[in-house]
Amino acid sequence: MKKISLAVLIFSISILINMPLMAQQNQASKILNERNIPVTKEQLWESAKNGDTKTVRLLLQAGINPNYGLGKYGESPILNATIMGHLAAVKLLVKYGAKIDTSYSKKYVATPLWYAVNNGDTDIVRYLLNKGANPLKKDRLGWSPMRQAKLYNETEIINLLEKAIKIRTKNAQSK
Repeated sequence: MKKISLAVLIFSISILINMPLMAQQNQASKILNERNIPVTKEQLWESAKNGDTKTVRLLLQAGINPNYGLGKYGESPILNATIMGHLAAVKLLVKYGAKIDTSYSKKYVATPLWYAVNNGDTDIVRYLLNKGANPLKKDRLGWSPMRQAKLYNETEIINLLEKAIKIRTKNAQSK
């Protein structure tokens, strides 16, 4: 019986573990190619902006990374989906690893939560807070999501933010 090196064994196991993922990526790429949709980060950016969840899902399944900045000011796909109010696209991006507390935009430097609050989008605010978005993170001018909610008198969002801040403060004190 031949001896198998540890490196070959680890490589073989990783191939077996990743085979379903590779098959999913190949299938998603094939569907996108049949529809003449480019498998690019630019396409993910546009599809998220437009709320095209079918294409967003296929691009993410094809392996496009949801965490990068693009566009004129470095906006990310999750930032685009949030600004345009596309909750389903936001959920897909988060499911595939989009970071919810990163400020991608080079110009505005604000998080998706900040934009959801600024737009008065209660559903996206609730979702992002439930996923752990930091309600205290400010934009580059020092404006917090709470400031924006109060500025526009968004009572329900103010209540959501107060609850999230209370929980965050309590968790920080218990550490």
